[in-house]
Order: sequence, then structure tokens, then C-alpha cells
Amino acid sequence: MILKIASEVIDMPGKGNSKMKKATYHTLEGKAIVIEYDENAPCICCGLPVVEASMGGTKICPWCDMGRCRYCRELFLTGHEKSRAECEAVIRIHIEQCKPEETVNER
Repeated sequence: MILKIASEVIDMPGKGNSKMKKATYHTLEGKAIVIEYDENAPCICCGLPVVEASMGGTKICPWCDMGRCRYCRELFLTGHEKSRAECEAVIRIHIEQCKPEETVNER
């Protein structure tokens, strides 16, 4: 079992002045695993920016990891989905329906 307990922003020299985040996960054996990740990378489930590391790692956003919509906080999944692909489809459809319209300033 791995527990995430820290997340911080670090500068990555030589990467075009981009900011990366560093998440620290601790194993039950007492080892610390440090992972650097891009907070703007797309979530493997919903396709929106990850923003923060979750218990599921740095490739899935905390909302999808918990099975909740980042906009309305409702649960996505019923538990009757038969595959990961079906779960991802349910999540993407829900987010597309729930996502607020873009404003001129967000484009």
C-alpha cells in the first residue's frame, strides 16, 4: 500500500521555464517515492488537466480517482460498469454535459 502525503511545485530548469509538481508517496515499508509530474497533463479518464496528484497516482485527476465530477461533485459510476473503457465513457459523457461554457477570458 502506498500513501500520498505531500505535493509541491518545483522549477524544472531546461524545460522552457515550466513548473512541475512533485508528489511524495510513502510505502508501508517506510520508503518515500517522489514523482515529478505536469499538473496540466490530461487525466487518463476524463482528459481534463490532472491539477493535483491523487491516491491513484499522477496520471489520473483526484476527481476521477474518487469517481466524482469536478463540476457538480456527483458520483459518476454505479458499479455496474463492466470495463475500464465503459467507466471512462461514462465519465467523459457526464463531464461534457456538466462542463460550464467557456468564457472569452478562458480561451
